[in-house]
Amino acid sequence: MNKKSNFLLLLVLIAGTSLVAQSPWSPIGPSGGDARAFAAVPGDPSHLYLGTTNSWLYESIDRGATWHRLSKLSSSDDLILDHIVVDPTDSTRVWVAAWSLTIRRGLWVSHDSGKTWTVVDGLKGRSVRAFAMAPSDPKMLFAEPSTASSAPPMPALPGRR
Repeated sequence: MNKKSNFLLLLVLIAGTSLVAQSPWSPIGPSGGDARAFAAVPGDPSHLYLGTTNSWLYESIDRGATWHRLSKLSSSDDLILDHIVVDPTDSTRVWVAAWSLTIRRGLWVSHDSGKTWTVVDGLKGRSVRAFAMAPSDPKMLFAEPSTASSAPPMPALPGRR
């Protein structure tokens, strides 16, 4: 075989191997609604949370094979759950940042793995479009609330720096 034939054979083998290695995507998650946020419980990758565009938080305890409705953060269907953060030092503490076009928006915290929720007073009524926990220090939380001129300055979160 000449060099050109060897090169083509090698190219076909590499391309064929990569095609075989790819597996098709399998849709998982609750049917209906749009998924906006996902989070896994640190140390337990089989325990997942999913936030939607209609105020619902879903939970899976089998790596996403099945889901159930865990809680609804608002009585309306217009709350968009954009960020979910699970505290790595206490997995029962879950934070959800949300927004909507109405007044029902803000940052929620649960101390019982998402069964019940409390709105963080300093962010009540403010659209929280970005929210994260510092990987180096779980006591540091960062939120980007709406900055409308009528909105008060953002206070420090209770129990946090």
